[in-house]
Amino acid sequence: MSCSFLSSLHFSVPVSCADNKASLVGPPVKRKTSSIGYRKVAEALIITSSKHKSVKKTRREEQKPKTLHLRISNTTVSEKENGVNFLQNSANSDPNHKLGTVIENGESSAEVISKDSSLHTPGRDAVLKACTITSGIFAVTGLTIRQVSHVISEGGLSFPDCTRTMPYDIEWSQAETIVALVVLISACRQVLLKFWPEFADSSKAANRQVLGSLDIWDYAVVSFLPGIGEELLFRGALLPIIGIDWKGVTVVGLTFGALHLGGGRKSAFALWASFVGIVYGFAAVSSSSLIVPIAAHSLNNLIGGLLWRYFDLKENGNSVDS
Repeated sequence: MSCSFLSSLHFSVPVSCADNKASLVGPPVKRKTSSIGYRKVAEALIITSSKHKSVKKTRREEQKPKTLHLRISNTTVSEKENGVNFLQNSANSDPNHKLGTVIENGESSAEVISKDSSLHTPGRDAVLKACTITSGIFAVTGLTIRQVSHVISEGGLSFPDCTRTMPYDIEWSQAETIVALVVLISACRQVLLKFWPEFADSSKAANRQVLGSLDIWDYAVVSFLPGIGEELLFRGALLPIIGIDWKGVTVVGLTFGALHLGGGRKSAFALWASFVGIVYGFAAVSSSSLIVPIAAHSLNNLIGGLLWRYFDLKENGNSVDS
């Protein structure tokens, strides 16, 4: 009976207790393996969490507004095409809005703005004011030199009298000389505009800056005022002082041409102005009259401006009569 009781006690032990006992007395290798398993699970959870955070951060950064940066060089063709399309779309929405994207030839819009600003056409009032002031300064300077030279010469000093050397006298026979000068210089200008690209570009840029904002009647102002003022100074004052010969004509002509640099006018235009100045100088010396170069200079300015207006309007598809 005791044996059966003991047997019943043995078999009535719960399975969980048996398992716990077995685990307590089990070999240490099993406990180490279980610890490593927990560690791997924890590391996997950490990695998963970090990846989840990284994805969230990436999504947040993608949702932030992107800032356009200037990219002037080292751009691919696709980037340039995208920049062109973006500039065109932006120009349609806001013509005055300049964006810092890359355009066709690899230049940024900042460079385009810089170029556009260098060719900016001043307003009508600004052009007329500048022309009046500059021509007035030349005229006053020339008249002053002529008068001073006359006073010095009358005082008995050995100094050329500009008023006598280059008087204002004019005869009807000299009208032919004026017409010949106008035809010669106008014809030479048209030939150079056709066969000398650098001169054509320089001349167009200068005319666009000076004449682009003017009305048709303003052309007389910007033609005759410089013609009078410049001739009073260069052929009416400097030429008699330097010398009434080919050397004086050349020096004054080259000086006249050098002063025509700037304002969109490059070396090609300065060379042309030097040639014209030399021609006016020889005309003044041969005619002994300051009126001849003044009239020829003024008329050539007017004809050149009207021809530029005609061809510019025709090239842009506008009415010539506008």
